[in-house]
Amino acid sequence: MNIGIDIRSVVSGPVAGVGEYTFRIIQAMSAKDQDNEYFLFYNSWASVSVPFVAGRNVHVIGTHYPNKILNQSFRFLSRPKMESLVGTKLDFFWLPNWNFYPRDPSLPYILTVHDLSPFIEPSFFSWKRRLWHRWIGALDLIENASHIVAVSENTKRDIMQICDISAEKISVVYSGVDCEFEETPNEEDLRRVILKYNLPAKFILFLGTIEPRKNVEGLIEAFSRMAVGENRDLHLVIAGGWGWNYGGVLAAHLHSPARDRIHFLGYIKREEKLSLYHLSRSFAFPSFYEGFGFPPLEAAMAGKAIVSSYSSSLGKILPRSAILVDPYDISELSRALIASLGRETSVYERVEITKRFSWERAGREMEEIIKNDELRMTN
Repeated sequence: MNIGIDIRSVVSGPVAGVGEYTFRIIQAMSAKDQDNEYFLFYNSWASVSVPFVAGRNVHVIGTHYPNKILNQSFRFLSRPKMESLVGTKLDFFWLPNWNFYPRDPSLPYILTVHDLSPFIEPSFFSWKRRLWHRWIGALDLIENASHIVAVSENTKRDIMQICDISAEKISVVYSGVDCEFEETPNEEDLRRVILKYNLPAKFILFLGTIEPRKNVEGLIEAFSRMAVGENRDLHLVIAGGWGWNYGGVLAAHLHSPARDRIHFLGYIKREEKLSLYHLSRSFAFPSFYEGFGFPPLEAAMAGKAIVSSYSSSLGKILPRSAILVDPYDISELSRALIASLGRETSVYERVEITKRFSWERAGREMEEIIKNDELRMTN
């Protein structure tokens, strides 16, 4: 069977989020699959780095059209067809995230939906982001997909309720969490990260894109309330790239009485995350809405106590020791930060995370969905 896969998210920037999800599942599927051929499609006008190596059953196909022209052609003309772009007849196409796609009734596609936050809480997004989600026809992509993969039970419920899609058309495939976060970094790596970011000795860590949905503003307010008395030597380290609508975060930092102990590190390289997790006292992730939630699971793998919210998927995927709060309740969040300083994620819980969230398992389940969908199409 010839399977086409969209890897535009992998070559468009740092391999994180959707890009990492795509990369890891393709790795897992193609490593052991001896029956199928994988055709990985990307488009970029500029020269880009592609993190895949062509192999016996993996073919990387890149085109070099201006993105805006190709996207508009996909949107309004449904041209060129995907099979003509990859140069072979395809049985299926997999979109690991919604994107511009040429509709072709003869080529069924499977769509992965990570979350429906743009339609549940549009205020979390800039007007450009809201327009983009409507411009690509995200809801139409869901409606017309042969099958849908949701990254959590919460996302599946949202799809059923908002898009009126039957449960039978949706499969849940949890993402994986790398076992490397359970390892202890060497002293040289720890020192390098401490010196590079001038890290304090005692800090609570947040890692994620700085955007309204992540509730960084609320975290700063909660930290400011608890970082007094015996916690006067405690710092808050905020790691992650600047997203959009972050004016409230800057204002909260400016007006915080503890602003000298709040540090913004910017985007963090993957190889630095392990050291950051291990150096922190606890990890805070009080997001309003998540389809899955990589950072708190990674921090839990490093043995850190987790403070997060019970909203969306987070309450279902995090270990039992995680302290879950109402993300809108600043006082509750502040008390949880204090409680987290004397806790950790147990070895038993870390083993359970490894069993439940494995890329190998995700790849195997994705392959089974493709095979089952093939049977449905031929019957």
